[in-house]
Amino acid sequence: MKLDGFGIFVKDMAAMVRFYRDVLGFKIKGGFCSLIEYIASRTKNKRGAVVEALGKSGVRKQLNDAQVNHCLSFEQVSDEVIEQYQIKGEDFDTITDCRYKIPGFHNIGGL
Repeated sequence: MKLDGFGIFVKDMAAMVRFYRDVLGFKIKGGFCSLIEYIASRTKNKRGAVVEALGKSGVRKQLNDAQVNHCLSFEQVSDEVIEQYQIKGEDFDTITDCRYKIPGFHNIGGL
């Protein structure tokens, strides 16, 4: 894990979760990490770019809203987050050249 200003760039979601939970004191559940993974996949961004687009206040808001958003589909919540934070599509592609079966966003975002 590498911290660069506010941005956090991780190779696995669990490292990000531990950082936000243990260092910053956020109460994080697996659904939040799966949402970040889902948004990154839909917009072809790196996870760190999605977290950076949210910013500290956006991360807090999404964690607070998770109590309500868990009842909604990932598609609906991600559409709202992408629009609200104006997350632009990029070209980060981890799937095309992969030789193995890709786990789903729930598995990747899990703790």
